[in-house]
Amino acid sequence: MRWPIYRIVVKRDADPSRPCIIPIAGTRELGISFYEPSIALTSTGRGIVAAYSSTAVAPWYGGSSILSLGQLNPSSLDFMRAEGLKGHHPSSGVRGELTLSEVIIHPGYLEVTGFLTGNAVSATSSSSPPYPVQQGSQFVALYPDFFGPDQRPPVFSIYN
Repeated sequence: MRWPIYRIVVKRDADPSRPCIIPIAGTRELGISFYEPSIALTSTGRGIVAAYSSTAVAPWYGGSSILSLGQLNPSSLDFMRAEGLKGHHPSSGVRGELTLSEVIIHPGYLEVTGFLTGNAVSATSSSSPPYPVQQGSQFVALYPDFFGPDQRPPVFSIYN
């Protein structure tokens, strides 16, 4: 069976009225997914946040999905900070899927909410320590001072 590939791409248009701020148009592929991804893009004066789900197909393991998020550099569209959550399912051939519901920038922290199909979720960010797997069908992840210089690990919860 051949799987479709979804490409998660962000595109920036040039603003001719402000050539010093965004001088040229740009496009950046953030990731790919073998299942239809959920995507969010939000911004404030402090920065731009992109979040998306991507699913790796591994039928012998049960499969998993990763929700990636990060602060985008408006000039290069590269991630300045990258974080992630991973969904799991214990049954072979069944995916653990994270579906992104919402990304909200609050004063002092970033909130990411969504749904989990499977039975567990864990943090995947290389900038934070490993977290124990938790149980539930919904999740919330809070990233303190997301745009600040000290990149602290997220506080997250899984619930029904």
